[in-house]
Amino acid sequence: MHQPQSASNPPSSPPLSDATVRRIMEESAAGTEIPDSGLFELIETRIRADSHPEHESGTTSRYHWMRIISALRTLCLQPRFAWGIAAVQAAIIVFFIISPPTGLNTTGHDYKTLSETTVSDSAQDLYLVIFHDSIPVTAVEKLMRQAHAAIIDGPGKNGIFTVKISGDEPARKKAARIFKNSPLVIFFEKQID
Repeated sequence: MHQPQSASNPPSSPPLSDATVRRIMEESAAGTEIPDSGLFELIETRIRADSHPEHESGTTSRYHWMRIISALRTLCLQPRFAWGIAAVQAAIIVFFIISPPTGLNTTGHDYKTLSETTVSDSAQDLYLVIFHDSIPVTAVEKLMRQAHAAIIDGPGKNGIFTVKISGDEPARKKAARIFKNSPLVIFFEKQID
């Protein structure tokens, strides 16, 4: 009888005879214990219980949830359902684009920036100012306090700030001289409406 060669049986070693193989098998079988038949019955009982989870009280709810999730997954993967959801989303988007503003702002006030001009600002106390680029903010604040002025808009195009000078006519003239004589200011002019 011809034995196939394998990695454990290199070509240089002679093949095992049938008698040798039988002897090795008998020695291996003599060293093992035969398990009790009750063990096989116990294993079979557990396999049957695991294959029917609805009979176990602990896994019944888990089994039902898994069925529900599976059904939902199957429903969501159907093209008809997916296109239905997409159609509803598109309708909602179109509604919000076409519909007029709803006025959800219940306070009655709109948001305004601090630099936003109001109707009460008159052109006689508004001036246009351009500061040097390299001056610190603290120097600008000091100049504003000295002239009793406030920046109400800017920087706009070309770095132009709109400044409001408060007070009467002589106070505005004094503040205008402060701005014109300041080395921080490149440009100072009264705003014209």
